[in-house]
Amino acid sequence: MIKITKKTDYGLTLMTALAKKPKELQSLKSISEEYHLPYKFIGQVAAALLDQNLIVSKEGATGGYKLAKPAKQITLNQVMEALDGPVVKVDCLCGKPCPRKDRCRHKQVLGALSAALNQALCDKTIADLLN
Repeated sequence: MIKITKKTDYGLTLMTALAKKPKELQSLKSISEEYHLPYKFIGQVAAALLDQNLIVSKEGATGGYKLAKPAKQITLNQVMEALDGPVVKVDCLCGKPCPRKDRCRHKQVLGALSAALNQALCDKTIADLLN
């Protein structure tokens, strides 16, 4: 099962909010209030996105957050991986040993599905969420 976590959901919401006003610094407080997001949790999400250089911040009374680059240059895959790691994680495809490797019949199919999903997420950007 592929599940979008709250962290990713809130992260995409944060990125979309920032993309709506790309030239403005926006406070987490105003975004959390407007989108009904838990302030403390959105702060953790913002920290992870800062670490991956997807957003930038300025401290102080006139500070806030904005996207580090244009929304059309930030893929959904980048955001999701920044917050939760690989979108599709199949142990045998990640280099972990598998005792059934000689008899496995689904590794190739799972690999193709993983590649297709990752490509789809790389093809869509934050700008796509604005439309």
